[in-house]
Amino acid sequence: MIALVNGQFYGAKHDSDDGQPAWGLVIDGHRIVDLCPVDKIDKRIQRIDMEGCSVVPGFIDLLANGAGGGAFGVTAHYDDLVQMSTT
Repeated sequence: MIALVNGQFYGAKHDSDDGQPAWGLVIDGHRIVDLCPVDKIDKRIQRIDMEGCSVVPGFIDLLANGAGGGAFGVTAHYDDLVQMSTT
């Protein structure tokens, strides 16, 4: 297990007295186990200092170029968006 600490975590409050990020992201293998205050992380877990870098969830771009006969990526017409939405 590892813990990412000293980062800017998307959605986490930064409530330490000195204004530093007070949260850590605990990871076990390929799974996120916890987002918790740093002082609650087991001292035996290896820590990686993020040096204030942002840690955000991965975003997936789901793109539909066409549906129901509409092909917005080809024509860029509003009517194609309506057709795709209806489909």
